[in-house]
Amino acid sequence: MSPGYSQALRVHPWKGNIRELKNVVERCVILNDLDVLEADMLPYDFNAYPAGSSQEEGAWTLAAAEKKHIRQVLAFAGGNKTQAAKLLGIGLTTLYQKVKDYALQADPTDGTP
Repeated sequence: MSPGYSQALRVHPWKGNIRELKNVVERCVILNDLDVLEADMLPYDFNAYPAGSSQEEGAWTLAAAEKKHIRQVLAFAGGNKTQAAKLLGIGLTTLYQKVKDYALQADPTDGTP
């Protein structure tokens, strides 16, 4: 776990106790192919960036959420844009435009935006 991931887990108000914690960590492990768990792997509704953090305010925008989701789907699809477009339920042309708009890397599996 990265320090940011660990910190996000510590400050989150756990309403579901240990079961919720277990589910969040398992989900992050299953949905991501990296060796280290990072704070941006946590669910969108999760308080990964508490008030006063160094994260820019734009991280909570719909566009930021869409960019993150597209990056994750592309990584899941192994960079195959045709498969990713099908998984996202959008046309391939739309996906190409969003990849361009969000300046996503050609290799989404490297973990960079």
